[in-house]
Amino acid sequence: MPPKKIVLEPSDAVLRLPSPIGSEFDGIRKRLTAKNVEVIDLGRIAPPVPQTVTDLLAQSGPPRPIDRVEALKIETRLKERISDWMHSRFEVRLEPKTEILLTTGNTPGTFYAFQSFVNPGEGVFLPDPSFSLYRSSAAAVGADIQTFEPSPRTDYLPNLDKLKAAGSKTSKLMLINYPHNPTSAATDESFYERLLRFAQKNNVLILSDAVYNTQVWERHTHPAMIGLPRAKFKTVELFTFSFMFGFPLLKLGFAVGCKEFLSPLGKVFRSFNSRPSGYDLQIAERLLDEWDKTADSVAATLGENRHRFEKGIRSLGWELQPSHASPFIWIKLPRRRLSLNFCRMLLKRTGVVTLPGISFGEKGEGFMRISLAVKPESIDAAVSRIMEHSKFYQRRYRTKKDTADG
Repeated sequence: MPPKKIVLEPSDAVLRLPSPIGSEFDGIRKRLTAKNVEVIDLGRIAPPVPQTVTDLLAQSGPPRPIDRVEALKIETRLKERISDWMHSRFEVRLEPKTEILLTTGNTPGTFYAFQSFVNPGEGVFLPDPSFSLYRSSAAAVGADIQTFEPSPRTDYLPNLDKLKAAGSKTSKLMLINYPHNPTSAATDESFYERLLRFAQKNNVLILSDAVYNTQVWERHTHPAMIGLPRAKFKTVELFTFSFMFGFPLLKLGFAVGCKEFLSPLGKVFRSFNSRPSGYDLQIAERLLDEWDKTADSVAATLGENRHRFEKGIRSLGWELQPSHASPFIWIKLPRRRLSLNFCRMLLKRTGVVTLPGISFGEKGEGFMRISLAVKPESIDAAVSRIMEHSKFYQRRYRTKKDTADG
C-alpha cells in the first residue's frame, strides 16, 4: 500500500513574504513570447556591462581556480584597498580587519543583518514604498514592522519625530536606502546627522543600504552615512561591487561599521557558508584599478538613457520625479490610475515591462517604476512602442476640460 501523501502548511514566515516583484506579469510575458513579440524589460535592473570592464577582463584572462589560503590573501588585500577607497571618497578611516566585512552582495547582506540583530516581535522601521527585500527580511525574523513614507511632503525623508512616537521599547533597527529605490530620491549629510542623533537617543541601529551610492550624475556624488563622525558606532552600511562596476553577475560587496556590529553579521555569513567565490574575488581586485573609468561609463549610460526616455515621452505629460544618478525613473500615473492595471495594460499593448508602484508597498500605489539600466537601444525601442499607442493613453486620460474644449 503506497504511503499517504504528507500534507504540510507553509510556515507563517512564508505566508508573510510579499510576492516577488514583477511576478504578476509572468503569464502575459509568456503569451507575448509565444506570439513572437519581443518583450522589452524596463522592470529588472540589469545594467549593460561597461566596455572598460569588458576590455579589462578580456586582457587579464579568466579567473583561475584558487584555494582558501590564496582567497584569504586576496580578501585581505581587498579590505585594505576598500579602506583606502573609503578614505579618499568619504574621508573616513576604517580598520580593514575589523570594520570592513566582505559579503556576497547587498541582498544577502540585508537579509543576514536582520538575522543578526532582530528577534521575533522586536520593532523595525522600513520605508514604504521600498524594495520588497526589506519587508521579506523583516518578515522572515518575525519582526514588528513599522513603516514610514518617503514622499514629496517630507522631501522623501522619514519624519523622525513621528517615528519616535510610533516606536516602542522593542524598536531595534531602522533601514534606510539612498539613493532611494523606487523614488530615486537622494539625501545629504545634514539628514544623516539628524538620523544619527535619532539612533543615539532611541538606541536603534541604522542599516543603510547604499547599493546605488556610487552612481554619480554629472559629477554629483552621494554622501555615505559612515563618513560622518562616529557613525560607525550607530550604523551598518552596505555597498555592492555589482552596481559599482555595472557588473550584475559579480556577487560581491562589503559592509562597514564597528567590530561590535560586523562580528555577529560575519558569524551569520560564515554559518551559512556564504563566502565570496575565488572567481569574484579575483575579478573585483582587477576592477578596482578601473573604478573611476567604470563609474564614468555607468553614469554616462544612465544619463543618456534618462535623456532619451524623458525626451521621447514628453508629449504624454507624465509626471516624472527628479533623480540624482539612480538607475530608474519613478512616474506618477495619470488621474490616480491603479498601478497594477496600468502596467498590465501597458505590457499587453506594447510588450514593455514596467513595475507597478504597489509592488513596492501600499504607498507606491498610483506610480510606476522603469529601469534605465538597460542598453540605449532598448530605451529607444520602448519609447517608440509607448508612443505608438499614445493616442490610447491620451484619449483615456483626457480631463473633463479637455473633453469640453474638444
